[in-house]
Amino acid sequence: MKKNIIFRLFCCLLIVACSKDGGNDDPSETLQYVFSGNMSTPDISNPIEGIITVEASGTFKLESVSGNITGNTQKEGTEYTITVTSSNGLFEGTTNFSGSLSSSSENFSLSGTYKDGKPLTAGGSIIPVVETTPDGGFSALDKSTVLFSHNESCIASITINATTLSPLNGHYYEGALCAPFYSQYLSIPANVENETSTLFCNTIRILDLNGEYITIEDCSTAKFILNKNTSYTYTVTWQNGEVTNGEFTSLDGGQNLAICLETNGPDCSGQGGNTGEGTYTFEPLGTYTGQTSCDIEGTLTISNIGITLSVYWTNVSGDINFTPEYFQTNNCNDCPLIIIYDGNNDKTYVSESGSGTWSGTDFSFDASMRLTEGTELVGPSYNLNGSLNCE
Repeated sequence: MKKNIIFRLFCCLLIVACSKDGGNDDPSETLQYVFSGNMSTPDISNPIEGIITVEASGTFKLESVSGNITGNTQKEGTEYTITVTSSNGLFEGTTNFSGSLSSSSENFSLSGTYKDGKPLTAGGSIIPVVETTPDGGFSALDKSTVLFSHNESCIASITINATTLSPLNGHYYEGALCAPFYSQYLSIPANVENETSTLFCNTIRILDLNGEYITIEDCSTAKFILNKNTSYTYTVTWQNGEVTNGEFTSLDGGQNLAICLETNGPDCSGQGGNTGEGTYTFEPLGTYTGQTSCDIEGTLTISNIGITLSVYWTNVSGDINFTPEYFQTNNCNDCPLIIIYDGNNDKTYVSESGSGTWSGTDFSFDASMRLTEGTELVGPSYNLNGSLNCE
């Protein structure tokens, strides 16, 4: 039986400095900052907050519940030039990503090209975190934070006492907030005396079935502000109909407790909630293997390299012939289609022709793909072939 995971991390040594001297810029030491700011493109805007770490080796890390960024830095005085090597969550698919951090001015800024091809900026203020023996007065506070997250395909609704936070979607990071990656983020105490329970939501852009980007709201973290050192019972109502309950004791004043949820009920991705594996070879990009998610569509996502292959089918047996008609006209809702999105180069390819065949839970396909400009297919044809299964 799956069990909900509770991640407790007690902290009393790290507090946020109140001075404006830029903190310790000793190049032999790792520097950490609490940041708050904003991420925006011409279509979306999101507040962001979390932890920035600049390691002695020059490695740069930005951690938040919204998304994470890693990269490298070059230091000159109190200024750091940042080159981003990977990003996910809110920043997934961003290319040409770079920026700077100033420990003297206590700010940072990043810019790049978002996955929809439009300019992205992210930045804000930073405050150095320093090591100290006292707890900064946090233990005298009356409130602490409990953060709920999950990696399930089903939407969750969480109720504590009379407060319900919903809808809670799956978190982008494997292991959600209970992953070791978030231990530093959770270790930084915060004064939440005047805050209220809320969902952390991001406005993001995703590629629709017709190859056009649309704007949606994605809520993947539920933040409850509760009395410290108090026992609570929570109820989770899942999209699949399952209802689960759990208990926990909140931490001391200003501390953070992460609870990660799991469901034993049916998967919510459709077609019996099946998942499997798939592999494909696409002429201009190469060969890739990864996990599939089978709904009315089968999706093979290789998130670490920014490539997404989506097969949209209309039946789960026999043969299928692919056509670009839905993509081009948006009038044929049941026209089979394959879309490949190359997030590294912001290119979308659509099946001009081809076929697929079901054999039990296995699906094989061979198609001719072309690059898109708007609703038009342009340039040469590229071969795509592969197979996936929905176990």
